[in-house]
Amino acid sequence: MFAILPGNEYENKIAWKTTAVGKRTSEDSQDPSFSLITFRKKGQKLCQLTDDKCSGNGTYIRNGYIYSSLAGFLHTETTEDKTLVEVCTTKTENIVPSVDALVTAKITNVNPRFCKCSIMNVGKIRLRESFRGMIRKEDVKATEKDKVEMYQCFRPGDIIVAKVVSFSL
Repeated sequence: MFAILPGNEYENKIAWKTTAVGKRTSEDSQDPSFSLITFRKKGQKLCQLTDDKCSGNGTYIRNGYIYSSLAGFLHTETTEDKTLVEVCTTKTENIVPSVDALVTAKITNVNPRFCKCSIMNVGKIRLRESFRGMIRKEDVKATEKDKVEMYQCFRPGDIIVAKVVSFSL
């Protein structure tokens, strides 16, 4: 649960505090440890683009201003000379494997010509939903492609790291 505090028409502030049992109370707003987070809407103007501010994830630049490209929480990170302005959301976007990407997959089915797999990770990023993949007999070894026996290379349940060589729908 969270409370939306009154603000102007361009800004909503969301405040929360988690107690030991995970509940929030009405007197939390009087507590000095009460956190205040700025929530931004998609397309909302965040700030003016200056030499010391730069646009990060979840933002875009238009007419000298930084705008939010998604609904989420405003996050700023300051380094020695620049402030990075980002908008972060709790939802993660699903990444699609691309050619030459390294993927982690689980073998689901093996037959003499190919094996089927379920792609779980793209690089180091865990996917919300898995993709289906196929490893052809010709793609297992660089040399002696005709001598490959799929049953000796893979078993259902094996976890593998593979490089995507082609992409089709």
